[in-house]
Amino acid sequence: MHCEQLLYGDTDFYHQDKGGWLNWCRNNRNRLFKEYKKRIDTNISVQSFYGDWSQFEGHSDIGYYLGTEFIKQLSEEYSLYKLANLDMQTIAEKFSCIEGITNI
Repeated sequence: MHCEQLLYGDTDFYHQDKGGWLNWCRNNRNRLFKEYKKRIDTNISVQSFYGDWSQFEGHSDIGYYLGTEFIKQLSEEYSLYKLANLDMQTIAEKFSCIEGITNI
């Protein structure tokens, strides 16, 4: 999604943004990241965050928002090439330090 935004020339573009989706995601950003991390840490499925067929609190595709925001933050430190080649340990470490998330 981040690459699509770069190609589109609009870092706020999300094809999922219908009916206030993006505003809801933004308004709940920290809580969503905390819930996602909690599920990862406790081996609970994150499937409800992905796909049109799944929903988290009545909203689908939330994982795409979270992933894009995470990659945007990482892109301040890494080139696209380096982002594509990050190892899982680095990704996990960076995820635990997401900007703006406290007590995660």
